[in-house]
Amino acid sequence: MDDSNKPVVNGPPGGIVKTIVASILATSLATGCTSILYPETPGDIPAHTRLALSPNGKRLLVHWRENSGKLQTRLWDLDGEKIKSISFPPLPEDTYTAAFAKDNNHVLVTTWNTKSSSLLKLDVDSNDVEKIYESQKIMRLPLEVTEQNYVFLETYDEKNQFSRWHRLDHGKKSVLNNQGYNMIAPLNVLGESLFLIEPDNKFRVIDGSLPAGLNTLVDESTFYIVCADKAPLTCLKSRLYFDHEGLSYSRLEIINGKQRCSIDGKWVDSRERMISRDGSTVVFHAAIKKHGGERAIYIAHNKASGCTAESVDIKGIR
Repeated sequence: MDDSNKPVVNGPPGGIVKTIVASILATSLATGCTSILYPETPGDIPAHTRLALSPNGKRLLVHWRENSGKLQTRLWDLDGEKIKSISFPPLPEDTYTAAFAKDNNHVLVTTWNTKSSSLLKLDVDSNDVEKIYESQKIMRLPLEVTEQNYVFLETYDEKNQFSRWHRLDHGKKSVLNNQGYNMIAPLNVLGESLFLIEPDNKFRVIDGSLPAGLNTLVDESTFYIVCADKAPLTCLKSRLYFDHEGLSYSRLEIINGKQRCSIDGKWVDSRERMISRDGSTVVFHAAIKKHGGERAIYIAHNKASGCTAESVDIKGIR
C-alpha cells in the first residue's frame, strides 16, 4: 500500500495502526445484492470492544479495555473505504458508555466510579469536556434528541440491576417511561419519537409514536432492528440462525423504505450493530471465522438509490 493510502495518526505514539487489509464489495443486481469477500487476515480487537458512529457516518469512535483495565480509545475519520486520520480523544478512565451527540463533533459519555455516574459532553476536536449531569445511580446509553434534550437509561434500585429511561431537557430531569429494564435496550430516534425493540420482538414506544410500517419488518428470525433518523424508514436488521452444530450466526440487511439490501455473509457473534443517524453507514464487529476467534470491524456504506453497500474490514487498532 502506498503512502497516499496511509491514515494520518494524531496523538501519542506507540503501536502500529494497520490500514484496511480486506474488503467486502456488495453490488446491486436486478434480484438484489451480492457480495465478494476478499482474503482475510487476522484481527486483533477484543469481543467487548465498543463502537460509536457519528450521525453522518464519517467518524467512528472505538474503545475497549485491556486486561489490565486500562481504557484504549481511537477516533477514526473515514473517507469512503479509507481511514483519513486517527486521533486519541481523552475519554475518562471510568467511561461506562459513549455515543455521538446530534452533531459530528461531540461525544456523550457516561461514567461510573462505583459511587457516582456523570453524563459528559466531549468535543473530540478540541478535547473540551462539559459536565451535563451527575447521579448516584448508573447512567448509560445517552442520546441527544434535540439540542440540550437528552435521554439515558438510569438504574433505580439499590443493587443497580434495573433501569428506566429518563429525559434531561435543558437541565430538568424527568422519568420518560416507567417501564423497568434488567437488560440494556438501546433506543431508536426518528424525529422526536423514541422507540425500542424488546426481547419478544415487539416495539415499545417510549415517547411519541411508532413509525408507520415498522412492525412489518419483524418476523420469526428477527433478532435486532435499529433505525436511522430519516424518512423513508431506513433500518439495519439482524436475523439469527443456527447451524447443524447448534452454533449461531446472523445475516444483516439494510432496509430503505420498500427496498432491501443484504450485506452478504454469515456473521459470527456480530456485536455493536448500528446505523448512522443519517442512514448512510452501518458498522459492527464480528468474529472472522469462528466463535471465540479473532475479530474484525466492518463498515458498510448504504446507497439507497441502488441498494449498494461497500464494506471494509478494518484491523490493527491496538
